[in-house]
Amino acid sequence: MKDFLCVILICCWQLQHTRVTCRQNYVDYVPECSGTWTSFYDRDNPSGTGDWESLNSLQSENPGEICDNPTAVYAETVTGVPAELTGEVFQSYDTVNGFICVSADQTDKTCHDYRVNFCCRDCDGMITKLYDRDDPTGAGDWEDINSLTSENPGKICASPSAIYAETMDGVAAESTGEVFEHYNPTQGFICKKDSQSDGECMDYRVKFCCPADTCSEWTNWYDRDNPSGNGDFELLRYLHNEYPLQICRRPSGMQVRDKQSGEIVSPDDGNFQHFDTTIGFACSDRNCEDYEVRFCCSREVF
Repeated sequence: MKDFLCVILICCWQLQHTRVTCRQNYVDYVPECSGTWTSFYDRDNPSGTGDWESLNSLQSENPGEICDNPTAVYAETVTGVPAELTGEVFQSYDTVNGFICVSADQTDKTCHDYRVNFCCRDCDGMITKLYDRDDPTGAGDWEDINSLTSENPGKICASPSAIYAETMDGVAAESTGEVFEHYNPTQGFICKKDSQSDGECMDYRVKFCCPADTCSEWTNWYDRDNPSGNGDFELLRYLHNEYPLQICRRPSGMQVRDKQSGEIVSPDDGNFQHFDTTIGFACSDRNCEDYEVRFCCSREVF
């Protein structure tokens, strides 16, 4: 046990100097995530009865940022040591309740200060088209959900489960280095100029993940291309030509799935060239799977 604690102490010292080196030794303690990890959250300090990083509280205090049903949870001290290595006893450490450490349960009657993140499943519903309602000519770029749903009645579901933002050139928002006021499916996407180091925001566009059952009229599944060349291209303009009058001109949603496994894929599942209802789907890689697509052509409001 002394050797075990020694490793922790050494690593805590390393965290002050070479944090990445230390965390690499802890990779085995991070659960597998078949989706996307949220940011780390540290809502409580162990100054009272313990450290309460409960899921309900975190979801209430961070609306739209944590999915309703996470598939995994990971907790570590604020210095980066996995909870499993601290030797402390936890009242809860699961995807239902989140993480709770009660001071009274510990031999020294004190809990460490912890932070948690959650694994959220990527979109297994349908992806909407890309929307660009605002240009960054004023105070920033406002692609907020209230404005988008008002300006596009019936096109975006009432409660999206995910949002994807990118520049007009197709660069993921997360890769731009800019700071965002909002970037979640509840509020949408907002970039303010006065939050940026250069005082400017790029021009962004967004799309949303909506539950599949919000569409009342799906087309058949189409697979016009095989990934034998430079990838798999299920582009809407080609599908229209090859399947005349079978696919609406302006779909309100789209689903993509792996033809062999039947699993629905989302934009986060690969480095896809296109994934929206305006252009369709394209995977431009020699290692692409064989995909098939279908489109929502319902005229009903959802």
